Amino acid sequence: MVEHHLPDEVLLEYAAGAADPGHALIVACHLTLCPTCRQTVASYEALGAALTGVSTAISTPTANEDTLVARIMAGVDPTLPSETETVELPSTDPPASPHDAVFPWPLQQIIGPFKRLAWRRRLPGLRTFDVAISGARTVIRMIEAGPGMKVVGHGHTGLELDLVLAGGLEDLTRGGEFERGDIQRADADVTHTLEVLPGEPCLLLTVNEGPFVPDGLYSRLVYRYLGWS
Repeated sequence: MVEHHLPDEVLLEYAAGAADPGHALIVACHLTLCPTCRQTVASYEALGAALTGVSTAISTPTANEDTLVARIMAGVDPTLPSETETVELPSTDPPASPHDAVFPWPLQQIIGPFKRLAWRRRLPGLRTFDVAISGARTVIRMIEAGPGMKVVGHGHTGLELDLVLAGGLEDLTRGGEFERGDIQRADADVTHTLEVLPGEPCLLLTVNEGPFVPDGLYSRLVYRYLGWS
């Protein structure tokens, strides 16, 4: 059961069609896993429809999936690679299924199914994939980190949103554990250290409004090496 949700302001921007493409992607993915936030967005859309006379409501989880994808696909340039990575999808392969056990359907539509993602190995136990969406002002990235791995201390230059898609994550500074469907969020007022829970790798869709702010010498070295600061 999802216990950690998206900020209301991000959901409101999404419902109004004004969200950054990166935020729109993480909202669309979270809504497929979270009935609470899905209902919140539906309420915002119903209010907008009442005020404007135009209905954009999404009423059921299954009918929502194509609508959620449509919200962000207009901003996706399939010919635009990330700075270091791209996905090649052979035309002979069958189309991605909306029932992929790992990736929500909106994410599959943009980067393909989990098993065909072209990861880049960054450190032992850490691999990443940068997601390029035309017009996004946010940094959008897939991260997979091994059990027990720490995300060294860091602050933020803006809002950070992490959607857990597999495994789990613990905030060692503020407390709280995050599992599939949960949102880990932090802003410019937060400096924290995270750790992957035991058992299986943690898979994240992460969206940041700016680079990390390293906390301490070791953190500066790590984030400089990764190019994240």
